[in-house]
Amino acid sequence: MKKVLITGAGGSVGTALVSGLSPHYEVIGSQRNHDTYPLDVTNPEQWESLMPAFEQGLDAVVHTVGDFLYEPLERCDPEQWRAVMASNVDSVFYAYRFSRQALRLRRGRLILFGLAGLSSARAEPNLAAYAAAKSAVASLVASIAQIEAPYGVTCNLIAPGLLHDASAEEVERYRVPKGRTATEDELVATVAYLLDSSADQVTGTTLTLSGGWRL
Repeated sequence: MKKVLITGAGGSVGTALVSGLSPHYEVIGSQRNHDTYPLDVTNPEQWESLMPAFEQGLDAVVHTVGDFLYEPLERCDPEQWRAVMASNVDSVFYAYRFSRQALRLRRGRLILFGLAGLSSARAEPNLAAYAAAKSAVASLVASIAQIEAPYGVTCNLIAPGLLHDASAEEVERYRVPKGRTATEDELVATVAYLLDSSADQVTGTTLTLSGGWRL
């Protein structure tokens, strides 16, 4: 059975993926303050100490962590800026740096999470810091995909809009064209596709799961 490490297993996305993938994969859920697999994704020492548990290799790392910030840039203080960059960008670098050997052993997958609607530069009045961080993640995906292709490792980005934990009021406020959020099943199916052998040639790609939001 394929072995999949999911970071942020206690969050809404991580919880859905652990539940949805567990029947088909050996899922290892890792999160901050977790008894078995504790991991603060912004701490490189914790990443380094976790990886010996996977010396036989990993089939996938699904990195779901990335703190959200909705704040006008002029009101974003240095601590908030540093926190959103550490959670979103630094953590991706650590995920790649410390898992790449385990992924190479099994020609595995690195699956990251971004933000819908970042294919071109645009003004982001209340999302400037978060959008900047996720744009950096998208750039890293392309670089990692190219570096790892000779080793059979793929790296892809899922770019959600509003997901299953969003309220009906949020869907209406943000005018999601489909009129609803992506469900847990749709989220799981998107990740499962990238884990499947049919996606062996899919790398450096962004799969948008937004119902048309932010097009």
